Amino acid sequence: MLMIESFRGYDGAALRYGRLRGEGPAESVLLYVPGLGGSVKGALAFLGALRPLFGEIYGPDLRGFGLNSHVTVPQPVHYLDDLDAFWQEKSLQTHAPVTLCAISLGAVVATHWALAHPGQFSRMMLVSPAFKPHAATFPWHYALQRLAGRLLRGESHQTTMPYTIAKLTRNPELLNAKELMFTPPTVPTDFLLATRPFADAAFQRLSELTLPTLVVVPGDDEVCDPNAMRRGYERIRAPKILHDYGGLKHDALMEPESPQIAADMAAWLQNPELCPPAIVCRP
Repeated sequence: MLMIESFRGYDGAALRYGRLRGEGPAESVLLYVPGLGGSVKGALAFLGALRPLFGEIYGPDLRGFGLNSHVTVPQPVHYLDDLDAFWQEKSLQTHAPVTLCAISLGAVVATHWALAHPGQFSRMMLVSPAFKPHAATFPWHYALQRLAGRLLRGESHQTTMPYTIAKLTRNPELLNAKELMFTPPTVPTDFLLATRPFADAAFQRLSELTLPTLVVVPGDDEVCDPNAMRRGYERIRAPKILHDYGGLKHDALMEPESPQIAADMAAWLQNPELCPPAIVCRP
């Protein structure tokens, strides 16, 4: 059962996070960082499958989305400040090195965070890391149009993300759910323009990572560029492994294959040398 609890962000704002009690050693912690428009609530099945390995699982939603949609979206760098505030308030430094798992923009945030605090984490799993937008959804002129709108309308200019739920998942249960009314996230244009250099900086510094890292690439991602994810993986010099799943859409943790993704991750967490035969996998 997911428990919704609160913490104070870097500026004192009341923020919420999800917490799952695991079945593993009490000192073992998994910290999950969702992406733009996402929430820990959308990854419950995936996180539940990892409960046997961890005593606690935490999922602080990014400010402006999910459990924290009531709070204004900040500049991307402030997500690191919120995570630092969460870390301190929950005294995670008293635990064994924490396992970090993140998806999409959350994976970019997690990369920056791991680089800033390398001793805090034992290993990291990056799912669909948003190192570069996909040209099919974000063509070359997209950023120019956003910039023009920003110049004309000022800092109040907003941008609605140009994708439907079919770009995120091909899961028929979600696509056909009448009660699921998907609305593409709308964000301040200033925030959107800032995410690209923020992601570029994380990509460039991947070679500095020191902790074992697993990268999950959904091969049919049309929101973020799968080839950029693969190039990012190649930049990592620390112990690493690539799980490349053909046919999956961007939100791999909502795909019908998410139980297999969780099982493959669990196998890696218990044996980092393991390469499941069912996927394209490179050590």
